Amino acid sequence: MNDKIDSKTAITLLNALKSMQDDIRVLQDKREDSLWSEVIIPCNLNDVLNNFKKDELDLIRKNLAFKNLSSLKKQELATVLSGLIPINYKSVLYSLDKEGYDLIKSIVINSGVLVSEGLNTAKIQTLRGYGIIFTGLYNNQKVLFMPIELINAFNELDITVLEKTITRNTEWINITQGMMYYYGTLDAWRVIKNVEKLTKCKVDISEFVSVISFAIDYYRQIQFTDHGYKDKRVLDDRALIKEHNLKPDIDYYPFSKNQLINAGKGYYINDTPEMKAFIAFLQNSYDLSENDVNKIALDLTKMINTNSETMQMVEYMQSMFEIPSFQYLQVLTSKLMELYNNTRQWAIKGHTPNELFQEEKEYLKPLPSGPLNIPKSNKKVGRNEPCPCGSGKKYKKCCGG
Repeated sequence: MNDKIDSKTAITLLNALKSMQDDIRVLQDKREDSLWSEVIIPCNLNDVLNNFKKDELDLIRKNLAFKNLSSLKKQELATVLSGLIPINYKSVLYSLDKEGYDLIKSIVINSGVLVSEGLNTAKIQTLRGYGIIFTGLYNNQKVLFMPIELINAFNELDITVLEKTITRNTEWINITQGMMYYYGTLDAWRVIKNVEKLTKCKVDISEFVSVISFAIDYYRQIQFTDHGYKDKRVLDDRALIKEHNLKPDIDYYPFSKNQLINAGKGYYINDTPEMKAFIAFLQNSYDLSENDVNKIALDLTKMINTNSETMQMVEYMQSMFEIPSFQYLQVLTSKLMELYNNTRQWAIKGHTPNELFQEEKEYLKPLPSGPLNIPKSNKKVGRNEPCPCGSGKKYKKCCGG
């Protein structure tokens, strides 16, 4: 069988792909536009919900776990939800962390309306999907707003008690996300026990699950699994659990509360001395922006944790930069191995290979013994090409995402 594709077929496939991408962009634009319809403020909740599509109402119904409403038609569902949402509003607010709460509070303080400029659209959509805030176009500006019923419900809350709960939730979320950053995946029981130990407070399981569930939707850093939670970068949590179970003699690294809280915040950058030294080495040869530095640090940390081979890490660097000489490549490779051996890794429960060196030399990554390939150009990896980290995914859906 001839696997080669003639030029005419290739052009047809490329055109089909472009058309598909255009269709996706149009759909995304339509969804974005639907967020910003003209609104009248102040308004009541029923009027707002009557302007929602049926699938948008169903999303709120599912997120708030309202039962026996799936058979209702759009207008009927809007009417029922307008009565249930204010009643449920307190419990939803008690699942928020500081970021979400501060946004709600700002809207209330600003008489129920706030210009949305600079705010994350995905996070706004999450809050909208829980019936917490709404979006619209008001005085030719994109705004977030709250109907009168929700403003009244907020003003009736005991703010002192609420803000104490918000502080607790923020700790729970950051600690949990930090554990996933360092361990990759953990069962729910271990997560809760670690949170109790670090916060020195008993955890109500149902409240904890509710808080973390909301954080999963809002931050999209961790995900549910059959056994507990995992970092979104973990490709195969079952394989990682197996790795953990094969090392019963190695305890999970005992991170402090502050270490986990810092790592649990969005887009935490591996700032070990070895990473700083590696970045400084690159900056001596290349003009790197802050975004370049962060991307390289994030990508390399991900590659190390997904068990990329030495040469895959080298190839990744070759895809990013033109390597000036063989000698430079040797130094680069050596520094990559130093970085690898001093990076906390999922497979060894948050330890670094160097920390376990006295017990198990197998965790250390040696320098490659074979010849190193030097690229002939500084060609970047195409977004639809295989990712050099070896995950098997396209670059745009992996390290290039």
